[in-house]
Amino acid sequence: MQLSELDLNLLVAFDALLQEGSVTRAARVVGISQPAMSNALKRLRGALGDELLVRAGGRMVPTPRALELHGPIRASLATLHRALNHDASFDATTAKRAFRIASTDYAEMVLLPGLTEFISQRAPGVDLTVRPMGSELPRTALSGGGLDIALGVFRDVPAGHVQQALFRDRFVCVAREGHPALENGLDLDTYCELDHVLISASGRGPGVVDHFLEQQGRSRRVALRVPHFVVAPMVVARTDMVLTLASRLACKLAPMLGLQIMPPPLELPTFTIRQLWHERYRHDAGHRFLRALVAEVARGVVEPADCMHLDEPAKDDA
Repeated sequence: MQLSELDLNLLVAFDALLQEGSVTRAARVVGISQPAMSNALKRLRGALGDELLVRAGGRMVPTPRALELHGPIRASLATLHRALNHDASFDATTAKRAFRIASTDYAEMVLLPGLTEFISQRAPGVDLTVRPMGSELPRTALSGGGLDIALGVFRDVPAGHVQQALFRDRFVCVAREGHPALENGLDLDTYCELDHVLISASGRGPGVVDHFLEQQGRSRRVALRVPHFVVAPMVVARTDMVLTLASRLACKLAPMLGLQIMPPPLELPTFTIRQLWHERYRHDAGHRFLRALVAEVARGVVEPADCMHLDEPAKDDA
């Protein structure tokens, strides 16, 4: 007979019947009623073409065919049970595994140094490949196994994916030290009059700032669009343009590039960096190790208050 023709639940009943030699006791072991176990035995007899159990005195005894089948069936059930209940271990100290991460360059700058340090110390055989993430979530790569996690700001998480908030950040403005228009600080009029650099992965459309300016009936000129966070402050350091970017990047780069950091002259929302993965990896031990390590690194990411003194923003995540 073909395995597809048999209800595999009957094999569990068969094992219990052979072990107990009683329909009533077998039903109790499996957790079904006595009539249901009697029906299972009837179906087994029909499927296997053998009586399997026959009454002898006050007990049911197996037929030769039942004895022949019991060993292989019991071993197979044990193997299946181990497979279904085995929590695969992941020994970080000896594991050889490669993880693939999609990330914005901002998340790379903030998280990757700490992540690689931890991995080199705790999982020296683990390799990382980091790929740039554009304006669209790489959901196909995540669901198909081409990527393990994605790091960035995710507003719409598709079904079948899981996310974890890592840390919040805020927007600040940077301009070169000695900027002639900023001797008295940065007010909204000056902000709108200056030329701006906009970081846009897609290279299209308005930025977050433009939406909030529009609410106040204001606008700005975006003189340069760039796809990456790192190059924009370098441009600002050599021009009279102004840039609105994440505070952690501003504090990292300002001392090196000779930039001044200023609070924005309008209320802007904070934003949350998250890690995202497909639910197919929820219980994978190695994947859990990676996610836990990313979260641990993120817990150590604190806003560098020594390079700026800003009030907490009134609005929350964009």
